[in-house]
Amino acid sequence: MPRTARSVRIRQIAESCGWTRIGTPEFAQLREQLPSVSPTDVLRSGVPADPPWRAIRQHTFPELAEDLLLLADLAAQVPALRKQIRTEVIRAKDLARIIAKSPHVSQSTRTLKAEMVDAILVWLDDPALFREWISVRLARG
Repeated sequence: MPRTARSVRIRQIAESCGWTRIGTPEFAQLREQLPSVSPTDVLRSGVPADPPWRAIRQHTFPELAEDLLLLADLAAQVPALRKQIRTEVIRAKDLARIIAKSPHVSQSTRTLKAEMVDAILVWLDDPALFREWISVRLARG
C-alpha cells in the first residue's frame, strides 16, 4: 500500500473531522493520529492554521514580521505555549540561515534570508521589544 504524504493525511483528517482551521485542540488530535506531525507539515497541507501550529511563513519580510508579531502576542497571552513558540521561531531561524548560506539561491535571496535571520534573532532575544524594532525596520523599507 503506498504511503500517503503527511500533508495529504492532514487534509483528510481535517475534512473528516469538519475542521475549518487547526488550533491547539486540533493539533493535539493530529498528534494522536500522526505522532511525527510538525507545523511545517500543517503549513504544507494548505489547511488554515493558527500560530504556532503552522510553520512561520518567510517568503517575504512582511510575512515573516506578521507571523513573529502574532507569536510574540501569543507568547505573552499564553505562557504555556512559550516553549512551543520558541521552538518554532528557532526552526524558522535555522531554515533562513541555511538558505542565506546556500550557493544554490540568488544573491538577493541570500541577502533577504540573512535579514530574516537578524530579525528572528531580535525576536528570540526579546519578543516584547520585537514589535517596536520591526516597525522601525519596516518603515525604512
